[in-house]
Amino acid sequence: MPKLRHEAVVEILQNEPELVLLLLSQAGVHLRFPAPVVVDPSDSNLTDRDADDDEKDVRGLFADNVFVFQADRRRIAVVAEVQSAGPDKERALSWPAYVANARRRHRCDTLLMVFAITADAARGSAKPISTGHPGWDLVPLVSGIGRTPGTPPRDGRFAAELVLLRVITRELDLGTHDARMFALAALRSAAPERIPRYTRYIKALVPPPVRQHLETLMKTVLKDTFVDGLLDQGRAEGRAEGHAEGRVEGRAQGRAEMLLELLGLRFTVPAAVRTRVEACGDAERIRMWFDRAVTAASLDEVFAESQV
Repeated sequence: MPKLRHEAVVEILQNEPELVLLLLSQAGVHLRFPAPVVVDPSDSNLTDRDADDDEKDVRGLFADNVFVFQADRRRIAVVAEVQSAGPDKERALSWPAYVANARRRHRCDTLLMVFAITADAARGSAKPISTGHPGWDLVPLVSGIGRTPGTPPRDGRFAAELVLLRVITRELDLGTHDARMFALAALRSAAPERIPRYTRYIKALVPPPVRQHLETLMKTVLKDTFVDGLLDQGRAEGRAEGHAEGRVEGRAQGRAEMLLELLGLRFTVPAAVRTRVEACGDAERIRMWFDRAVTAASLDEVFAESQV
């Protein structure tokens, strides 16, 4: 299981490199770049060797992730490590080398961020690493457990990734119906191609009884995304127009039911709101309302007028 949790965090950061900036801010380092920021996922092999070195004599240095953030003339590299336990002595030797080699390779300031999955990993990773040189001790920037945001930024970005991270660190307990609905609603906001993978991670990381409840919700209340939606990805295009219209109407109805379920969990839903949702035949508008409902503080935020 630790290996799966480690793999999941590495993949999440690769999917959303800019999430690293949010995690760094929770670790006390605010890297502000003028928009737009360009993120270059770099080679995580930080082995430093000369061409005539004997391969047998070279110890590999493989970080989990290395990202280079750049905007205008500002450029910063971040080595993003994932720890499920306290770092061993080998990490105390490798991590300073990661920073030095990444700095040399990319010719820019370089930070080491450690995403700690457990409390032991957080405590151990926060300890200064003495290099032996006066005034040069490496203190990793620790994010993860205890420092993972519970809610996404105001634009709702990273909702699926943040929920999955909190399940991985076990800060989000899916033992209640409300928590399961919240988690699945957040997963639904992910890019369509990521939903199957994220869903497999969550189901693998929870106890069997919770997994059964999740699967029931996926097959019933959230069937539109986790059953019909995933099946739609493999269906051939070009169906007859009449069938397409029928599917659109059914999709809108299914999404309306799902939206009302989520709203009922978070707010008191007046009859007028229920009528408005049930009467809406625009599946995309309902989806927009649903995405807002995951993090909105009020019904007014959910139904605020905007262009679709």
